[in-house]
Amino acid sequence: MFTEEGEPALFWIILEKIIMAAAVIFLVGGIIFGIVIGIRYLWKHFHMAYVKEEKKLQTGIDIRETCTIEKNKKEKNKGFSLLNSRERIRKIYRKQVLKHKSEIIGDYNLENLEHMTAKECCNKMVSDNKFSPDNLKMVYEKARYSAEEITPEDLKLVKTKF
Repeated sequence: MFTEEGEPALFWIILEKIIMAAAVIFLVGGIIFGIVIGIRYLWKHFHMAYVKEEKKLQTGIDIRETCTIEKNKKEKNKGFSLLNSRERIRKIYRKQVLKHKSEIIGDYNLENLEHMTAKECCNKMVSDNKFSPDNLKMVYEKARYSAEEITPEDLKLVKTKF
């Protein structure tokens, strides 16, 4: 165990250094692990708050439907029966907006129509006994913005009323 001079043997000195090195490595590893866990927690906490705020803001953003006068060849050849319910309602909406464009934009440039929301367009349309802009707006917004299923009744309402 000890040498003749009273000092510990070389084996114990090496063992002591190995144990000290392992303790230092263990402490450094523990500190790094704790820092990583803390950063992950803070990132998740603050990032989730940002994502929730972003989702909250996105609900207020209104994406406009583009209403163009000219049809390209693809639209002319595409049959109405091949569209799903959402696309049918959107197509009917575009037709009604183009039909009532003089009421909506008046003498202004047609580009103004492309920047208007469904609510703005339908508020400017005049209703009669066959046409109800409020129903059109309700069904269109459901088809365009919600994740709800479009029922055959919704499609019938749009087809029969307009």
